Amino acid sequence: ILSKDDEKSVRSNVARNPSSVGETLDYLSKDVEIVVRNSVGDNTSSSPATLESLSNDSSTLVRAAVGGNPSSTSATLRQLSSDPYTSVRAAVASNPSANFAILNELSADPKSLVRLAVAGNTEASPDILSKLCSDLKASIRESVSGNLNTNGECLSRLLRDKKSSVRLEVARNPNLSADLQKELVVDTSATVRAEVAKNSQVSAEVLQILSRDLDKEVRLAVAQNSDVPNEILTTFLIDQSHLVREAANTRLRSRFQLAQTGISSTSFLRKELLDFKRVTEFFDEAVFLNRNEAYQASVDILYELAEEGHLDSIIELAYTFMGQEDFEVAQEVLDFFPDPNNPRILYLKALLQEKSGEFDYEAYLAAAEAGSANAALVLFERNFASDRKVAKYWLTKAESIGHHDLQKYLEMWDFKPKQFVIATARDETGSLTGVSIFRQDTEELLEEPNSIGEAIQFCITSEGGFDFQEPYSEVFDPLFRVKIFPDSQRIVIAEDYHDYWFGDYPSDLDAAIEEVCRRDCDWDLVFEGDDSALEEESEL
Repeated sequence: ILSKDDEKSVRSNVARNPSSVGETLDYLSKDVEIVVRNSVGDNTSSSPATLESLSNDSSTLVRAAVGGNPSSTSATLRQLSSDPYTSVRAAVASNPSANFAILNELSADPKSLVRLAVAGNTEASPDILSKLCSDLKASIRESVSGNLNTNGECLSRLLRDKKSSVRLEVARNPNLSADLQKELVVDTSATVRAEVAKNSQVSAEVLQILSRDLDKEVRLAVAQNSDVPNEILTTFLIDQSHLVREAANTRLRSRFQLAQTGISSTSFLRKELLDFKRVTEFFDEAVFLNRNEAYQASVDILYELAEEGHLDSIIELAYTFMGQEDFEVAQEVLDFFPDPNNPRILYLKALLQEKSGEFDYEAYLAAAEAGSANAALVLFERNFASDRKVAKYWLTKAESIGHHDLQKYLEMWDFKPKQFVIATARDETGSLTGVSIFRQDTEELLEEPNSIGEAIQFCITSEGGFDFQEPYSEVFDPLFRVKIFPDSQRIVIAEDYHDYWFGDYPSDLDAAIEEVCRRDCDWDLVFEGDDSALEEESEL
């Protein structure tokens, strides 16, 4: 009854319903509406004869639906694999019912969309995938890297791919052998190394190597792996990253609780957790006492923990004595820790020297290279004014290690000193009569461009910030904002928080400025994002 309904949406839903019988679907395959025939083509309950009939449909959408339907016969798929439309051939290429001959032929299709579909087909053979692992399109190599049928030889080639996105998919592949995992632990991309650590089949040996990685995200991935050995987790309890410490603590406590219920029993784990729980409770008590000015009681507890090599207690003591300018005792405390090359200890020793009156650049350098985010940020600030390239290196280093207060440093980097002033002149009607660019410090006239847009472009190209001077009233209260998005090359005019006008940057910049100037009110110019764009490979 519903297959004869006047509403095409109703008939389409009937055509899509897997409980619809063959006779009903055959009737709907002749419907005048493309959307109805398309639903029949999608339905796996459609008979092979109905699908074969629809393979000759005038609509590309319908033929593509049949091409992707697993119930289509090899003969129907063979016919559609030669269809002149890319979307139809791509649908066949993604069909798990497509045989070797069809997929082999489509793997050489001139359209990358078709080859991409073959690469992602779960039934594609290792031989076919091997042909595609050298494809010029990175997206196709990515798909091959993630296919469970890709053999070891192909994965071995792909893990050396210049595109990190390809190597990322290799790292995720559960069929990745232990030998290939070892090759990826030295990958230049921390994200790739982290994915190796997340792989469900990663070996204990590889996890051990990755547990010493300088990047906190990699170590965090190791700590979060469900099969990570307890020995690694216990070393993470004193990791410099609080995220890694918390992850290790959570997993160890979870295993300990299982052990207590009898699901698992590991005397080593139980002992380590009990010790860790005792140390943690004592340390928390010491910090509480310190914050409440019970210094002697706090120091007594911290000393006991420090003698056991508890890193957080050593650091707490060092900060306490540095705050009291008792630098010799602070140095003795730092010497408690058995590993003198620990990045947190190295940073504190550099800081101690600085507080003693001597800034040692080399000491901070050693700490930063060992993996101290704090030391890297000291070097960032030290080089910010003199060598921004070096400063950027240390900011990136701190970002990769991880730091709880990184945002203010990122904001500091994004801030461009205002080197220029753009001044405008207008007549009594408000029309623009002139634009001038002055140097901020000397007020030297640099340029008199033809438009405000040209003036802004001059400042951007000169890589300098600028002030913009319009004849504002005494109290500046901007009603409108001209928001510029250089990365997406668009302009938005916003009234309060409502965007109401769009244009292209930089061609429509002058028009946008004139738009707000005509309204005779205060307005502001805001840059959103930066002027860099990432190169992306895409095909529609």
